[in-house]
Amino acid sequence: MTVLLEKDGIATFDKATDATLRSAASVAPHGVRIDVDELSRRVRDRKRGEVTLLDAMSFAVSAGELVAIVGPSGAGKTTLLEAIAGIAPATSGSVRFDGIDVHANPAAFRN
Repeated sequence: MTVLLEKDGIATFDKATDATLRSAASVAPHGVRIDVDELSRRVRDRKRGEVTLLDAMSFAVSAGELVAIVGPSGAGKTTLLEAIAGIAPATSGSVRFDGIDVHANPAAFRN
C-alpha cells in the first residue's frame, strides 16, 4: 500500500491501492443475519411456579457483525444462546437466521 499524501486525517492512495480498497469494500460480509423478535422463555418451578427466564427480548445481528453477550451469573446469557440456537424452546417470539424461523423450521438447521 502506498500512501501518497496524508493531510488533516485524509489519506490519498496510489491507483492500485485505491482499486484494491474499493473492491474489498464491496465484498458482502460473511455470515448470516440473526433477528430475535420478542423472545420469551418461561419454565415451571415446583416451589416458585412459573419463572420468566427471558422476557420479550428483541435485537438484530447483521452478517459479519461481532456481538458480545455479557451479564452477571444468572442473567440468562446461556438461556438466550440456547433459545437462539434452537436447543431450548422459546415460550413466545421468534428467532430467524436470514429470514428462516429457527423454532418453526428446526430441520432446516440440522444435518
